[in-house]
Amino acid sequence: MISIEDAADTLIQELILEKEPGYGEWLFGKVTATMRRVDSGETGLREHADAMATLKARLDARLARKTVQA
Repeated sequence: MISIEDAADTLIQELILEKEPGYGEWLFGKVTATMRRVDSGETGLREHADAMATLKARLDARLARKTVQA
């Protein structure tokens, strides 16, 4: 566990605090589908730094789209 203050400069706040309706179901579906692909050999696992960089880029793009729409 970390405090909200400690999470301020991380992606944790965006992942936990600013959830949209249906986020939990979407995330569960994504994780389940990914684990099926890994188990079948269709895809592999990424290094943590690579996965986090991809996640950050996707979040940045999503936030940019929200800004444009507002």
